[in-house]
Amino acid sequence: MKRRLLYSMTVLACCLMGSGATHASAQEADSTTTAKKTPKGFNALEYVNQGIWRGNNLPFSNKQWHDNIYIFAGVGAEGLSNNKLDLSLGTMTYVGIGKDVTKNHTLRLAFDYTNNRRTIGDPLDRWGVSLAHLFNISGYTMGYDPNRRIEFSTLVGGGYQHSDLGSKSASGFRGWVGFQAKFHAQRHIDLALEPFLGISTYKLMMAERPDRLYQLTYGASFNVRYKWHHDQFEYHNRASHLIYGNFYSASMGAAMPISDLEGFGVGPTAAIGLGRWMVPGLGVKLTFTGANMTWHKADYSAEVTEDKPYVRNENTSYLGGRLELVWEPTIFFHRYNEYKNFQLRFLAGGEFGYMEKKNYNRPITGMYGGPTAAIQFAYRCEEDKLLYIEPRFTMANYQVPYERIKAYKHFADNMISLNVGMEVNEPVISRRKVNAYLRPYFRKMLLFNLEGGINVPIFPTHYAKNIKPGTYLGLIAHYHLTPEHGFAVHADYNHLNLDMEKGKQSVHLVSLTHQYRLDATNAILGYDPKRRYHLAVFAGPTVSYRVKLDSNQSDKIYVGAETGFQIKYNFTEYFGFYLSPQIKLYPTDILQNGSDGLDRIVNIAAGVQFKL
Repeated sequence: MKRRLLYSMTVLACCLMGSGATHASAQEADSTTTAKKTPKGFNALEYVNQGIWRGNNLPFSNKQWHDNIYIFAGVGAEGLSNNKLDLSLGTMTYVGIGKDVTKNHTLRLAFDYTNNRRTIGDPLDRWGVSLAHLFNISGYTMGYDPNRRIEFSTLVGGGYQHSDLGSKSASGFRGWVGFQAKFHAQRHIDLALEPFLGISTYKLMMAERPDRLYQLTYGASFNVRYKWHHDQFEYHNRASHLIYGNFYSASMGAAMPISDLEGFGVGPTAAIGLGRWMVPGLGVKLTFTGANMTWHKADYSAEVTEDKPYVRNENTSYLGGRLELVWEPTIFFHRYNEYKNFQLRFLAGGEFGYMEKKNYNRPITGMYGGPTAAIQFAYRCEEDKLLYIEPRFTMANYQVPYERIKAYKHFADNMISLNVGMEVNEPVISRRKVNAYLRPYFRKMLLFNLEGGINVPIFPTHYAKNIKPGTYLGLIAHYHLTPEHGFAVHADYNHLNLDMEKGKQSVHLVSLTHQYRLDATNAILGYDPKRRYHLAVFAGPTVSYRVKLDSNQSDKIYVGAETGFQIKYNFTEYFGFYLSPQIKLYPTDILQNGSDGLDRIVNIAAGVQFKL
């Protein structure tokens, strides 16, 4: 009985389904009936593809004029095809302002500068203004989402440029097409790579006999944009929650050239940097650095010296800054751990600055620039501090003018360095807030430092045949006014042995310095009486007494300046150990070389600090 009933119900259901299908096919044949029953403005695609290809289409707010405005800056390279002036790949820089007009359309205005060098002859300098349009392909196909990590856009632009080539000048128009690959680093910051193909009027390139009306160009650039008035939905940005703060570092070490030179020597180097992690494992770092090293053994003949011939070492000094990306590749192989003890990092970017190279009686001075890269081995000594060793390679490109023609010859100094340093990290929630309750427990204190080390004199014109490290002794009385600020009196003694052109000389220098000292660790992370590692910086005026060099000279007092930093470890509340690079700046005649500029004495000190 049950089987018969089940069979009857199945047959009935099939009949009803067939009747419904027949009725539906009859309705489909009658388009008039369908038009009457379909809602006005109905679009089936919005429902068929819902959640598949435009599921993240968030609302877009652009009510105020300042909504969705951003500023940006970038660097890159641009080459010219079939140019008759033998122009090399040019360096381009630009800054500008942009605005997201709609969900997928962006306009931006930029001011740009490009420099194309030549092996012989003046470089081609171009600067101008441009307007570009970007169409967001990712937003069009997948829906508007200001928090999307990676997006691709088309790029079309044009502008007006003015060019200079020696005494010649010209103006013209240019245009380009390309695409943009944008990485949304965090709530306010985007990073973008933009390859492009361009076209310019041939007059702009100032060829003497133009055989066509246009010049094709090609290149790529990298830029960073900062968007301060963002969409109201951007607070959902997952990238914002992945940032774990800023970081600050200081390091010192040794550097040496590895070019094919007549000789080489090792010299001191120091650096102070600051950076920010955009996402775990990827950050940006800006570093200010200086170095000095022997690069050349100059052979002075008797005709030049008008006396006996001699050989002397000649130095190169570098003072500049570098901007680079910091990448920690281990994050792709292991689960992310912000506080793991050992870290391996790769750093790469560009370094630019001022160079002073001793070259017989004609020193070479000017700007330098080039790529730099490093590997960093770091150990987390405390939760928010790391100690690291950093081997680095830097290529410093510079140019030297010819004597009889208006042209430049290009050179490059290849350098390697090894630095030891300390890094202080600032998490998302600043430790200043966490440690604020400890500040009332701070008590003013008087600390004493006893230090010793070596010194290396650096001259604007290297007149010594050989420079050997000298001895250094120092005593510091340091008064802590607040957890961050303090003042100190620094008394020190420097002894330098100089192998001069006309004999050996000995310099004895006694100095007294008034320092302002900033405990960078407490300033960044807040006061913590149990903290063992500290990074401090200091600077101030110094007065030095030079003991006479020989019987023909008298004693003399000089006024200069002193600056440096200190990496300290506290064994107990009353006793600590530290390393400290310092530099003193003096008028040139303190070492009696008779040249313009400043003499510098670099001290590399190690010491102990104790509290009575």
